[in-house]
Amino acid sequence: MTNRHTKAPPIKAALERPWIDNRDRARWIAFQLSRRGLSHKALAEEHGYSPSTFTNTAAGMANANVEPVIAAALEVPPAWLFHEHYNQAGERIARVRGSHRTAHRLGLKVQKIAAA
Repeated sequence: MTNRHTKAPPIKAALERPWIDNRDRARWIAFQLSRRGLSHKALAEEHGYSPSTFTNTAAGMANANVEPVIAAALEVPPAWLFHEHYNQAGERIARVRGSHRTAHRLGLKVQKIAAA
């Protein structure tokens, strides 16, 4: 058993994700952070974000800046932790606000994100 002041063992990213929905993932992230003596609030303040931004990202709201910070704290790839925001190659799926025509004009590849 590890206490708050010892380093938690690394998470094996090759394992199947231990959550079934975004709410479970948010709880799992909070638990893993607490095992490492961290919290959403501490991590957010350290990186200059509001705690609610981290909480919302953990719950599935896409945030390309915060996802890598949370994943790095847990020592897992962002594509594993937030798989719905990445393609099979581990590249971030571009979120396009507006029409596909706008995306095409900007030269972005558009990929539909499947509902979780």
